[in-house]
This record gives sequence, C-alpha cells and structure tokens, in this order.
Amino acid sequence: VVGAMRALFASWKATAVGGADASSVLAALAATDGSVRGQVDLIVADLRLADGKSGIDAIARLRSALGSATPALVVSGDTSGAAQAEVRAAGVELLVKPVVAAALKDAAEGALGMWANPSGARARAAYS
Repeated sequence: VVGAMRALFASWKATAVGGADASSVLAALAATDGSVRGQVDLIVADLRLADGKSGIDAIARLRSALGSATPALVVSGDTSGAAQAEVRAAGVELLVKPVVAAALKDAAEGALGMWANPSGARARAAYS
C-alpha cells in the first residue's frame, strides 16, 4: 500500500516518503537530509496500522516531530461510527477505502489549500 501511495503521489509530481509507521517515516525523512523539521506538507495515514498501532497516534507523533500542525488525511476501510468519531476528534478528514485517486487528490489539495504559509502562498506539494 505504501509503495502504491508513493507512486500515485509521484504521478502528481509530488515528493512522497512513506513507511509502515511513524518511526519508519521519520527515519526515511531523516535519511533525505538529516532533519525532519519543515519537510512535510501533508500526512496521509491509514487509521489502523500494523501491530495494532493507530494512524491517529502516528499523525500526532509526526506532527510533534515536524514541529507543526501539518494537515493530515486518514484512509480506512472501517466505516463504523466509532472510527468516524475517532477521526473527527483528531480534526482530520476520513477517506473510506477503496479510495479513488481523484478523491484522494481532491482531499489532498483541499487540505493543502486550507494550510497557507505566513506569506499566504500555498504549501509545497510534498507528501508523507
């Protein structure tokens, strides 16, 4: 899934870094230039990660490491009320699997459009 997501974002001319969990994403980011601060404009996470880990927790960990409230999207096949409430409480948008590429792109552009830098310019299109 991570590889497919990277390929999809690359087809949109976006730089993507991925991993199975927050630790592997942070390691991949650090490998690019030794730092993670300021490198990510959007986080896309599955709600349920391997080994019982939470995508919501991964988003929080990545935001903390990045030093910003980076916009985020959550994808999940779980359409239960509990899952929807969990994602809503985290303040992120839920995309239900299977996610159509056009819907993901629209959601990503919407999330990036809501987050502008101090000059008012749109965020750089780099994804994790």
